[in-house]
Amino acid sequence: MNRELFLKDKEMSESTRKSYDTLFKRIEVHENLINKNIEEWDKEDCLEMLANTGSKKYNTIAVKWSLLKKYLIYIGNTVYRDINKYDLEEIESSTLRYIPYEEVVMAVDIFDNYIDRAIVLLLRNGIKGEEIRLLKTKDIDVEQKLIKLENRVIELDEYTMNIVDRAIKERGYKMYVRNKSNYDYYFYNMDSEFFVKNRKNKYNNNGLDGMKENAMKDRINKTLRRMDVEGISTTSLIISYAVDRVIQFEDETGMILTEKQVKAFIDRQLNIQCNFYTTFILKNEQRESLGG
Repeated sequence: MNRELFLKDKEMSESTRKSYDTLFKRIEVHENLINKNIEEWDKEDCLEMLANTGSKKYNTIAVKWSLLKKYLIYIGNTVYRDINKYDLEEIESSTLRYIPYEEVVMAVDIFDNYIDRAIVLLLRNGIKGEEIRLLKTKDIDVEQKLIKLENRVIELDEYTMNIVDRAIKERGYKMYVRNKSNYDYYFYNMDSEFFVKNRKNKYNNNGLDGMKENAMKDRINKTLRRMDVEGISTTSLIISYAVDRVIQFEDETGMILTEKQVKAFIDRQLNIQCNFYTTFILKNEQRESLGG
């Protein structure tokens, strides 16, 4: 009913109306897939739908997001405030490719700073960029190899925790610059409680404040672009982690999870947000490549 009223209330060209007809069909498909009405959608629901519209090009995604955003505003779902261009760029960079952990381990050697290596490895362990941004050193138990997040505890392997430990002990950051600049290294304020520390200046309380959300996203995107790994993105890294965990569960239980069971496992066991359908597809592809 809302969709009919929306089309009736809004003045638009015939081509725009056809675009909305197509959009509403995709919304209905996604509502049925995740069993949630669009009025209840969160950020991940919106991004998943946009990622499954058939195009990964930023400009095309941006147009579809513009249409969806206007409809979200119309129905009073304020989730549109949480989505920005970095999220749309993430869709463009993501691919349906499983990235093995070993490939990431080899690729992070390109970085001089352990913090850059640690960020990528934490993403591959299912910790999202926003969680890394807010992570504090007191929540990292190096001895027990545990990271305590708001809604779960992540156990790391010895190699990754060793990188994380070295990142904690770094006293500054060597900047990657193609051209000569006034500086290529800056020191941290070691009194900062954050794992990822700011460069000291008057705008961030002399380096004590955490990084801003968009600054963290920009840093992660630039870091991943330096890596020689096909299809690497925060999304592909986190989904690859989910694939590993699903396969591990299947091997331990002797069960082969269906699409809905994969969704339940991600929601209840992993307690993370990622595209369960993509996880399901990549899980099956991995099983086939491993011979079952």
